[in-house]
Amino acid sequence: MPAKKTTVVRKTGGRSAAAKGALGKDGVVKGECGGGGPEVAGGAVEGKRVSVSARREDVRDGICERIAEGRSLAAVCREEGMPCTRTVHLWREEDAGFAARFARAREDGFEAIAHRLREIARGRGESSGDLPRDKLIIDTDLKLLSKWAPRLYGDKVDVSANHAGEIRIVVGGDVG
Repeated sequence: MPAKKTTVVRKTGGRSAAAKGALGKDGVVKGECGGGGPEVAGGAVEGKRVSVSARREDVRDGICERIAEGRSLAAVCREEGMPCTRTVHLWREEDAGFAARFARAREDGFEAIAHRLREIARGRGESSGDLPRDKLIIDTDLKLLSKWAPRLYGDKVDVSANHAGEIRIVVGGDVG
């Protein structure tokens, strides 16, 4: 007798199938990857209907809030009930409104990181109390900020083209 095919709702690394966008068009929770039990975020159980659009918007709002606090997308996606990074990238590609909210949250997050670094430099906030360690944290985050937002946090480069001599342009001939 052939084995009965079932759809299993699973959890992977604290991320549920429902949060990963593993909801069918009919709103029924579907399995995706990983291993674990049948319960998913929001109390949904396999085969139960979940409000797809409401759940997805709540998750998207939560992602933007955490990114605006200066947290990395990878750290946010490791939390219970959050989708994997691949899903967030797909949402950004598919939804211009979410992409704009995410971009704004990223900018706010850069400011939050810069503020946190100033607090660490002053020995407050998340300072470890270990000066070499704090310096490493500050230097690393400043380098990341300069790559992520070079206009705001990158080194300023002054390029000027003042020339006070003769310029000769020769096209296809002998220089003489």
